[in-house]
Amino acid sequence: MIQVSIIGSGNVAQHLIQAFLKTTDIELVQVFSRKQEAISHLISKEKIITNINQLTAVDLLIIAVTDDAIAGVSEEISLQNQLVAHTSGSVAMETISNKHRKGVFYPLQTFSKLKEVDFEVNAGSLL
Repeated sequence: MIQVSIIGSGNVAQHLIQAFLKTTDIELVQVFSRKQEAISHLISKEKIITNINQLTAVDLLIIAVTDDAIAGVSEEISLQNQLVAHTSGSVAMETISNKHRKGVFYPLQTFSKLKEVDFEVNAGSLL
């Protein structure tokens, strides 16, 4: 099982939370949000942290914040050599602090609060 934590509570973060909670392949360990009430309807309060220094090491830490906040947020993460990916299609991977291993997790999808996202992959449609 892959352990994942998310930083953020906006549209992308909320859709990822919902998708991760539906699968048995991913354990959603923590979600960092400055506003606990923004995501408390999706996930138990025990998994929501409001202090970024409370993040624990996981297999993947996803930064799902506004594009201009990615660099600053990645610097605030106190963990070292953590695999960190952001969710922006327009921000370079190098924006993430050099103290981390880096990646981009960019689903080619528009996210809306009112529209559910289907993350299922139909292998037949890929052929």
